[in-house]
Amino acid sequence: VAVYEYKNEAGLLIAEKCRIEFPDGRKQFKWRLPGGTWGAGLDSLKLRDIPLYGAEILAKAKPEERIWYVEGEKAQRAMALHGFTTVTHGGGAGTKDFGESLKALIGRTVILWPDNDAPGRAYMGEVMSHLRMVAQSTLLFSCPVALPEKADAYDYFARGGTAEALVAALETNASPTEATVELLTDDSLRVTVPTGSGPVKMEFSAIETAGRRFDTEMTNGHFGRARALS
Repeated sequence: VAVYEYKNEAGLLIAEKCRIEFPDGRKQFKWRLPGGTWGAGLDSLKLRDIPLYGAEILAKAKPEERIWYVEGEKAQRAMALHGFTTVTHGGGAGTKDFGESLKALIGRTVILWPDNDAPGRAYMGEVMSHLRMVAQSTLLFSCPVALPEKADAYDYFARGGTAEALVAALETNASPTEATVELLTDDSLRVTVPTGSGPVKMEFSAIETAGRRFDTEMTNGHFGRARALS
């Protein structure tokens, strides 16, 4: 149903990947080298040595532009079609070795949008750990509307989601990938803990300490709950 061209930052074609879909819902992927056959695959080229999908577009993005990272070419294409600079890796959710591909994101602010399932969130956790020494900062994004299990950016737009709503949602649905602590007053603070389904925020107020003990009033909220698209 689709052939994806993997190019390096200079626009040189490195490999192609095709997506095959079956009537029963199964899908399959095959690789080939430029001028090669699907049966021959990547020959001696390793998946870890292939650049990110969208690397040639990323190379042209302004330094201050925020870059989206999604899982899968179908989601990447949906994002790119709506004007977002987006990349993905050629491997699946179980990928552990990214080779040098993530170095294309050096100094960038990267927004990670996981698929709506446990493997997808675990995968973005793996990507996040590799980006800690590469990206300037990373944000974990929670979709602003309710999506089915395993859904992604493609499904968001297919169900009527808009680019404008995504941009607006960055203010409340994108959280730092590390826990943060904000001192609000002399006796109150806020702790924000990122999760795959949205940030959890805990506010501690009227803090009083005595020895090894402290008393406080605590309020907390989970900001990952979303309304369904009508």
